[in-house]
Amino acid sequence: MQLICYPLMQQKTRLCMTRIVRRRYSKWGREYQYVPRQDLVQRLATQLGWTEQAVRNQIKQERDWLIKELY
Repeated sequence: MQLICYPLMQQKTRLCMTRIVRRRYSKWGREYQYVPRQDLVQRLATQLGWTEQAVRNQIKQERDWLIKELY
């Protein structure tokens, strides 16, 4: 899979996302639902020329792929 949004994220966002990848379950055993910040989605949408929904879908696909590849 070609990573499009992940390389454009800042270092802090990448670290938070990989931390979230490691912690797939919350404290009470429920699966963690990752929701990207609105300012990140807007910045990537303007940078890539995509809609916000397309950026959210791409981030979700890349996160799912990273989970499968890393763990």
